[in-house]
Amino acid sequence: MKIFIKILKGLFAQSVLFFTQHLKAQQQNTTLLGRWAEGPCYTIDVSGKIACYGNGGYLEVTDISNPLNPVELSKVVLPSFVSDVKISGNYVYVADEWGGFRVVDISDPANAVEAGFLSLVGSSNRLSVAGNYAYITSEHYGLYILDIADPANPVVTGSIKLVDVFGFIYDVTANTNYVYVYLAGKGIDIIEVSEPSGPNEAGFLEGSGYYGNFDLALDGNYLFCAGAPDGLQIVDVSDPKIPVVVADITGDFDKVSVKDNYLYAGSGRFIYVFNISDKSNPIQVGSFKAGGNTRDIDVAGNVFYVADASAGLYIVKNDLLSAVEPALPENGYDLLQNHPNPFKESTTFDYTISRPEFVTLKIYDATGKLITTVVNRRQAPGNYSVHWNARNIKPGIYSFCLTAGNYHITKQCVVLD
Repeated sequence: MKIFIKILKGLFAQSVLFFTQHLKAQQQNTTLLGRWAEGPCYTIDVSGKIACYGNGGYLEVTDISNPLNPVELSKVVLPSFVSDVKISGNYVYVADEWGGFRVVDISDPANAVEAGFLSLVGSSNRLSVAGNYAYITSEHYGLYILDIADPANPVVTGSIKLVDVFGFIYDVTANTNYVYVYLAGKGIDIIEVSEPSGPNEAGFLEGSGYYGNFDLALDGNYLFCAGAPDGLQIVDVSDPKIPVVVADITGDFDKVSVKDNYLYAGSGRFIYVFNISDKSNPIQVGSFKAGGNTRDIDVAGNVFYVADASAGLYIVKNDLLSAVEPALPENGYDLLQNHPNPFKESTTFDYTISRPEFVTLKIYDATGKLITTVVNRRQAPGNYSVHWNARNIKPGIYSFCLTAGNYHITKQCVVLD
């Protein structure tokens, strides 16, 4: 009997040890801050205090300024399934599967409205936005290049047929000169788009013949490729025509996001955090267990956001990072120089207000004539970014003036021919 009790005690101790180790594997150096569990979440993008994510046929717009209590501000019903979303300035760009390319205006997040759309041949799967262009993949077709300088009127400016062994094209990521496309059963196609109307294949990184989920992230000169069950590769693309694999991470990874020398890799219901300060030697430093079906990951500062098709949205803190808040000017208000400047077709204005104010941002020509009003509404305290389409504006020097309550500031910008 005593021997039997000892065996039971030993088994119990081993169970406790296993349970403790299992919990550590589930959550290490991460803290759950908040949830949005009112439906499935398939894709997400975060900008400032706003998160936009796909919930079936809905685009949800949510205030995440308090991660403990995310608040839905508005939702837009779209014709098909929201496959991918990207926020740029005051707009959300949506790959809406069989509904094509959709553009939603979130300049007033509490009243998001569809501003434009473009029908495409084939399904719309994943997208990336860089500057005035959106890059969208279409199953069984290839890559579309869209001019979004006027977000309400997107135009196809180029396309390229991409062929893979299964007929499926997965993720896409881009900078101003190159687009990286993940082809099932083939690898990574690298497309030069410095001339958007004439894209051409510039390089290729061979992958496995596995058919499944794949994901890409681009950070500076490095491309991060998650392709279950082949693991995750870190690729030096400083010369996009000759990509070089610098590290392989073994594991069943199919989602990836990168920020501030940390890599977040999804595998089923788990998110693993890696320190990648040395790209050739990634080290796992954290983990988090989500609901069961991770579909997308986005990162902002020290917080990462997990879109889970089974359990909604998870808002999680990376405990290895401290929150870094942008320093406010002494009076709490600021207007930054527009970027790019000089510019030809469009530019972006960034500004900060410290109290609830009625805000205007107006553009004047050299004679003092009002050209347009970019912002004209009451706004909450925070950092803002607005886009100005100057495609039909004559070349010259223009002034942009921000007024918020009693605060006024004027700067100049240059429109090129």
